[in-house]
Amino acid sequence: MIEIRKATMADAADIVRIGRHVFTTTFGHSVPDNELSAYLDSAYTEPLIAAELKDPSKDVIVAIHSGDAQSTSLVSTDAGSDKGNTASAGGGVVAFAQLTRGTSAEEPCVASLAQAESSVELQRLYVDNSYHGKGIGSRLAGTIEDIARQEGFTHMWLGVWEENSAAARVYAKLGYSPIGFHDFAVGSIVQRDDILMKQL
Repeated sequence: MIEIRKATMADAADIVRIGRHVFTTTFGHSVPDNELSAYLDSAYTEPLIAAELKDPSKDVIVAIHSGDAQSTSLVSTDAGSDKGNTASAGGGVVAFAQLTRGTSAEEPCVASLAQAESSVELQRLYVDNSYHGKGIGSRLAGTIEDIARQEGFTHMWLGVWEENSAAARVYAKLGYSPIGFHDFAVGSIVQRDDILMKQL
């Protein structure tokens, strides 16, 4: 069974593991090894993820695979506590997603829109490769969207690498449409991310 809940500090190592692995398998072939390693060390370490879990402008949720747990909606727990963590109960973290507030004004193709102030970013949606095709990403995205709606946001946006056609297809099925693009740098390698948005 898959449980979706808010991440806790006890999940940080699993989030790092999934983040580094998914980023590497998606982008690794397009970036020199040394620059890929430097990027991963700048984005996916336990201290960095722990800081994000404590950041009030961010919500991180995880999908837990457990043969014993019942499939549930988001369980509200304190991100700074281990309370509510079920990763050890017969399973572990297999995916995570991150809602990030306050970035819409920094993204030019979002900031120029009338709905910019009521827009929020789905910053990360990473699913362990062995769990692709099981609807976990869609469930995580839906939970993130529910959080955003409850807070009064009307639109959600995200960036997806222009060569990541599999992810682009998933986002299209979820109702996202392109509104522009921006450059995304991994070391000296500059790539293009398409910016997608949907109305909530």
